Amino acid sequence: LAVLALAGPAFRQLPQELKRAESALIVALDLSDRMRATDIKPDRLSRARYKVADLLRQRQEGQTALLAYAGDAFVVAPLTDDAQSLSDLLAALTPETLPVRGQRVDRAIARARNLLRDAGFTHGDLLLVTDHVLPRDAQAAQKAAAEGLRVSVLGVGTEAGAPVSL
Repeated sequence: LAVLALAGPAFRQLPQELKRAESALIVALDLSDRMRATDIKPDRLSRARYKVADLLRQRQEGQTALLAYAGDAFVVAPLTDDAQSLSDLLAALTPETLPVRGQRVDRAIARARNLLRDAGFTHGDLLLVTDHVLPRDAQAAQKAAAEGLRVSVLGVGTEAGAPVSL
């Protein structure tokens, strides 16, 4: 007991490493006129917004960015830790907010690659929310994958389709 008493209790604070998920997710929302089709109710764009909002609500870690595209791709919000704040921006997106009509998935992929690189990430994920992809889009996705950007597609709509109201 005397040895223990002389040694005395010692408390030291050791530095602890903080663990933080360094994952990057870029969500690219299609705002082409095709997203106005009503084959799912109320329409494709509204349903896509609901799905992306659910995803943003459930995202706990990592950085998230939001792109909008039609004939060209535009950064709505760069990579941020606050995925919840993107929901407000998501609600304001309509096809009228973009200056170029069309449906250029390849340009959305290219913009996402630049966004990922500019943020200093070597790897990340891109979620395309769209109703349609073309062969050139698959080639752009393969090129992005070779550079560390994994591309996934969340399809919106039905196989039968519907007329697009303009």
